[in-house]
Amino acid sequence: MSNFVSMIVKKNTAKNSHFPELTGKLYRAFQHQRIVYREDVIEFYGGDVKKSDLNIHRLLKSERAIRIKANVYYFKTPQEFYDGDVLVDPLLIAGKVHPQGVIAYHTALRVTGIAYSVSTHYQVGIPKEEKQTPRPFEFQNVFYRFYRTDLSFGLEEAVIHDVTVPYFSKERILLEGLMYQDRFLGIAELLQSVEGFPYVNPDDLLEILPNYPVKTAAMRLGWLLERFQKKWYITEEVLNKLEKYRSVTRLFLVPNKRKYNKLERRWNLMVPKTLDYLDEM
Repeated sequence: MSNFVSMIVKKNTAKNSHFPELTGKLYRAFQHQRIVYREDVIEFYGGDVKKSDLNIHRLLKSERAIRIKANVYYFKTPQEFYDGDVLVDPLLIAGKVHPQGVIAYHTALRVTGIAYSVSTHYQVGIPKEEKQTPRPFEFQNVFYRFYRTDLSFGLEEAVIHDVTVPYFSKERILLEGLMYQDRFLGIAELLQSVEGFPYVNPDDLLEILPNYPVKTAAMRLGWLLERFQKKWYITEEVLNKLEKYRSVTRLFLVPNKRKYNKLERRWNLMVPKTLDYLDEM
């Protein structure tokens, strides 16, 4: 064995020789979760804060764990122990960084695999009952932002690196995108992304519609479903149900864009003319 290789082996052995004895139980108890909260470690040690922090520190020092943000850690897989700098999947972080959090808005499009553009900003939905919204943070050149919202509807689950994470369903993505376009990088990004959906469930859309300002959401949704009617197999019956909510006053697809629109009469909706280029693509 060369002197260089021998030095590396000795270094790794010295660094990790105390690991199984001092922190093995903690690691084994939580390794399957990958994202671990300090409060859960404290509970694991029966409320002993000092012991909890000591063993978290040992895991960090032995490079078995990585600090993501205050009181939140990533426990490496055994395969990652000797990988040096490990890049943690941002979707895993977004789905687990908050105990009740879900992957939301444009980031939910990333889960479905049809986001048109790449973004380094990831969004996490947390229960609207939370008194405070956690501060945004940055980790490995990715920015994470939290939004308080109703998490009682429109959620699905996906498996990211063997960990189950919740995210906005396709149907909720459509309604959230139509109502909060800035959280989807704009209406053009939303349209180019959701075009990748092979189908949507109109029954689910109609079921969750009352969670939004109904007239405004229904007219935008009707216009969107008519736009993708053939692709998503949307029946006229569904469109007729939405048309019953038709507002007397004209609505704007993009609320802050009041110029250079055209009227979609069926939905009494003003749609930016700049979207015409999407039909030519």
